[in-house]
Amino acid sequence: MTFSVFLLDEADAFLHELSEDEFNRCLAGLNALSLNPYPGIGGDKEKIKGRENKYRIHIGRSYTAIYRIDREKKRVCVSFFGTIGDAHKRY
Repeated sequence: MTFSVFLLDEADAFLHELSEDEFNRCLAGLNALSLNPYPGIGGDKEKIKGRENKYRIHIGRSYTAIYRIDREKKRVCVSFFGTIGDAHKRY
């Protein structure tokens, strides 16, 4: 099952502020969610405890994306993309 991956404006803006190398690495990590957004095999993904249908993926050692999965519409919505430190402060 393939999912479409969407970024909310704030997440998209942060992604586009990165250097070209970091942008490409992070984009590849986010695109991997289209193949399998669920925790388990492939990638550093986890369900966020205490939050319904909220997950996170670490991309490299620097970045985190927070996302929701809409199984019926086969969509992944990234609500936050930023540094791991900022993610820990917000979530």
